[in-house]
Amino acid sequence: MKIKNKEFEPSQEHEGCYVYGDGSEDSETAESEALALQSEALRKGYYCVCGVVNGEGYGLYLVPKNGIQSVIELFEVGTHGGGDPCEVWEEIEMADDLNPLIPYFADISGLKAKFSKPVNDELLDVLDEHLTSIEAMIDEEEGTIDAFVREHKGIHLWWD
Repeated sequence: MKIKNKEFEPSQEHEGCYVYGDGSEDSETAESEALALQSEALRKGYYCVCGVVNGEGYGLYLVPKNGIQSVIELFEVGTHGGGDPCEVWEEIEMADDLNPLIPYFADISGLKAKFSKPVNDELLDVLDEHLTSIEAMIDEEEGTIDAFVREHKGIHLWWD
């Protein structure tokens, strides 16, 4: 499947997904590419997600657009810290219900996603109440994640 100038091949690791790259990309480069391809991928019924390829480094995946929970499970998000993908989903489920998340990075250690609608105070309250893996987003001075979520229009969760 072709998205812009990238030819994605069927993934051997993840059934129903397509992959681009051999794992030689760094995560920041692959994240930028995922974001650049996201709108076209969404039109074709997929999320474009930066993820680990061949257990090596990062590349791009086209993952069927079946909700962020499917991405969390597919990439086993949260298991690096001894957690379970179900726990990750429980943390963000209410926020995703209010404002569906569009993932662009997922691996065993982390998840990054943009909200599909503007961020509002109700959403920030839900995030404040339910998220625990917020270190990557917290504003040291304010002690909240509000500024990060508003600026990035999304979340960045990390498990060590």
